[in-house]
Amino acid sequence: MTRAPHVDVEKFWKHGYTIVRCVFSPQEAEAWRQAILENPTHDGDMLSHPSPIVRQVLLDPRLIDIGQRILGCGKLVYFGDSTAKVGIFGRGYHKDNADRNDPKAPDWVGRYTLIRFGIYLQDHTRHSGGLNIRAGSHNWTDLERGRTVYMDTALGDVVIWSLRTSHSANGMLLKGPLCRIHLGPKQLRFVPESLLRPYERERVAMFFTVGLDDAHLERYLGYVKKRAYMIDIWKRSPWNPDLIAKSAGLPIELRDVWSMVRDEPDLGINKDYAAIPY
Repeated sequence: MTRAPHVDVEKFWKHGYTIVRCVFSPQEAEAWRQAILENPTHDGDMLSHPSPIVRQVLLDPRLIDIGQRILGCGKLVYFGDSTAKVGIFGRGYHKDNADRNDPKAPDWVGRYTLIRFGIYLQDHTRHSGGLNIRAGSHNWTDLERGRTVYMDTALGDVVIWSLRTSHSANGMLLKGPLCRIHLGPKQLRFVPESLLRPYERERVAMFFTVGLDDAHLERYLGYVKKRAYMIDIWKRSPWNPDLIAKSAGLPIELRDVWSMVRDEPDLGINKDYAAIPY
């Protein structure tokens, strides 16, 4: 299987994120960008995207290799949590795991094995609009803890973070020598636009989540099946049988969760975040 470039696994577990540089060529990234821009209203997951090249991303051996190196061993599990997005959607620090506020809850026991990939399809090394992350915040429930770090991704780079990591979309870079100072959403409210670097072009990005077949995944699925947005995505995401067949020879399981839970009660009852019992 094709291997990705250097993956700083130690950094991921220490700081809750890592960037893998030059995973893809700029030409590959531009092709994905164009395919997503041609289908801006797609509201299913990436495996159900109208474009064949976007549907194939999740099975790319370089991404599977990154996931396996970070998580250490085992077969990855993809369960329908992905999106190809166009545009800017606000900012504000948050976490995506099931247990966000209670440090004694199961998510905070042992090594947490759910990770999110972000592939940004424009430059963020010298332009605004990239991801902000609080370094080390995968170790705390407090959204205010951790130094803000701007993810300075170039075309072809991939950023990976723990679902326990505090992060915010639509980060902004300061102009000139101030560019090394990374500000969070609250600080940016006091910065005049004239001091901020512009976006390179319209923001296009792909995001997907994978994990291991363990207790953390089981708990996360118990959480997201109560979320309305996830049920909507699963309903709108018919998977191509050819892709499912192709995955059989790869170290990743495509788990059709919707077919497993569709007859359960109380699906999608929560529009907003709500903790589940333990």
